[in-house]
Amino acid sequence: MTISSLFLAARDGDEATLASLIASGEDASRRESSGRCALHVASRAGHTGVVQLLLSHGAEVDAHYASGTTSLMLACLEGHAAVAEKLLEAGAQPNATTHDGRTALMAAAQRGGRELAAILLRAGADAAATRPDGSTALQYAAQHGATDTIESLLGAGAAVDAARADGRTALLAACQNGHAAAGIQLLAAGADATAACGEHTALHLASDGYASADAVSMGALVLALLKAKAPIEAKARGATPLARAAQLGATEVARALVAGGAVVDAVDEDLYMPLMLASANGHRDTAALLLEAGADASYRRGHDTAFSLARDHKHEDVLALLRGVEEEHGRRMSTTAQAVRGSI
Repeated sequence: MTISSLFLAARDGDEATLASLIASGEDASRRESSGRCALHVASRAGHTGVVQLLLSHGAEVDAHYASGTTSLMLACLEGHAAVAEKLLEAGAQPNATTHDGRTALMAAAQRGGRELAAILLRAGADAAATRPDGSTALQYAAQHGATDTIESLLGAGAAVDAARADGRTALLAACQNGHAAAGIQLLAAGADATAACGEHTALHLASDGYASADAVSMGALVLALLKAKAPIEAKARGATPLARAAQLGATEVARALVAGGAVVDAVDEDLYMPLMLASANGHRDTAALLLEAGADASYRRGHDTAFSLARDHKHEDVLALLRGVEEEHGRRMSTTAQAVRGSI
């Protein structure tokens, strides 16, 4: 029998074949040139019985790939809590790291789930461990919206505002990926609402995560950020959070920003107002919201207006909205002129 047969049995969870291979002389710890062994394969596949069998025949519990990846990390990455527990019982090191600093707890945080994180934390996993770039398990949990894992990590001493080298914190990760519940949870734990990744604040990033999220919940997140003193007029690449929301059509984010006092007609670095950005990108509902909030539909940037941008990009629903505004403006002007003439 060859090593591939051993790996195939481990992958498929075939305990009988695996036991027969080992009984005929196969080495349970045998490894490929990459460092991969049958225990890695079984752990990733979630075969608890095969893992136990391999360990009972001398498989090295902390054997690792050339990258430093261990069986425990693979089990955590795939969410196999029972396998992780079995490996830890056999002596797996909970704080072992890959060559780029990843831990099993970071892998578990990416996967989500309170049980897996709890197993690792009970075994002594370090909730505050950081990679060389500053990444933490809490940031990974926030990126994936794993609120249960966030709770466990915070309870175990994870630093809520630990930041990567580029400034990204767990709160910013939650906002950028549309995880409103995680963002609100982190704010309740004291996360800094003024943190920024480069120029991008949590309020800017909330619009980036809008498309993949529940719209109303993202609006609630923005209100929570504003309550925590997030800077409402901060600029990233010259654009305010409201301008970003308008450009991306994040209507509920824009609604919350307007309610929080955002300047509706603030221009970006190219001198475009939020209404123009919404119109150019075909976001009718966002444009309607801005108009209701008093946005100036007559503003010109050179030859560009909200109307001309909607027309040039063939956004007929926005054009219809803006025509209605122009018609209403015309009626008001006519009524005012008649009133003036009548008073002379």
